[in-house]
Amino acid sequence: MSDEQDIVAYKTRRATAQNALRKIAVIVRNDEQTEANKTRYVRKFLRYALVVLLAALAIWLI
Repeated sequence: MSDEQDIVAYKTRRATAQNALRKIAVIVRNDEQTEANKTRYVRKFLRYALVVLLAALAIWLI
């Protein structure tokens, strides 16, 4: 291969790798956001469950 072809091949591989890394980064960000949302929903659920449990206990004690 000539020097020009080597340079073109190198730049093509580099651009392809960068594009793949961008796509992977998007997938990771989406996955992290999904996990954060799940954690948030679990915390809200547990908070409301505790409030309901305490309210039921207060009513039962009255």
